[in-house]
Amino acid sequence: MSTDIAIVLGAIAIAAFAYPLIMRAIARAVQPSRLEMAALGDELLGSPYVSDDDKNTIEAMLGDAFNWRNMVLLALLLPLRAPAFILNRSKAERHWPKISDDATRAKFERFMGLGIRSDSAANPIFALICGVEVALLTVLMVPLGKVSWQLPLFVNTTRESERLLAKRFC
Repeated sequence: MSTDIAIVLGAIAIAAFAYPLIMRAIARAVQPSRLEMAALGDELLGSPYVSDDDKNTIEAMLGDAFNWRNMVLLALLLPLRAPAFILNRSKAERHWPKISDDATRAKFERFMGLGIRSDSAANPIFALICGVEVALLTVLMVPLGKVSWQLPLFVNTTRESERLLAKRFC
């Protein structure tokens, strides 16, 4: 029994030492993406094609680019929001950005992708959990013909997460 305890304690000590080093390496690797996200966010905030509601989402994502709580909330809310999205897509699409300019829409989609990357880097453990959830939801939604569901669902879940964070911590 004492050998098992020693192995567990050794593993905990290694993890406690390695985790900060891994987090620093991840932060360093994602820094160029965060800088690009900041530049795109500033550009989108000044765009006449982006609605005020979407600008609020952009501002919140820029403010929370290093927030580890986002992935925790996403992991919790994604399974809860997915059934409503699957069963009633039209209701969920009301919150999908209505950007008429194709170039601005492409920038917004790039911004959202960089936001996901930034949030994932802030909490890689819950990013893996979210990845598994997204993979399972993809397997479910492809037969339903809802292949391009991820970004609208992420936007809706992000808005809900931001609302909960603002209510809880501000």
